[in-house]
Amino acid sequence: MDKAQQNPLIRPFLYSDELRHRDGVINLPLIAAAACAQGKSDEYFHDPEAIHLLRTCRIFDPEWFEEAYNRTIARCYSEGLFDV
Repeated sequence: MDKAQQNPLIRPFLYSDELRHRDGVINLPLIAAAACAQGKSDEYFHDPEAIHLLRTCRIFDPEWFEEAYNRTIARCYSEGLFDV
């Protein structure tokens, strides 16, 4: 989470209100989408532990994860972050 907050290309897509223990669950699909859109997902999800965390958060609330991920992908696309 700290790494994403320090990244100026990811930070604009994060949920900015601090909800402490819920920040990770809320922001993980946003981080995944923004990193994917910029071709930088390896920086965040390069080890098995990170993949396990991603899957665990998705299982916790699949509808939220899918909706948040898809909307962030759409935002990234509308802001021209994809190399087409």
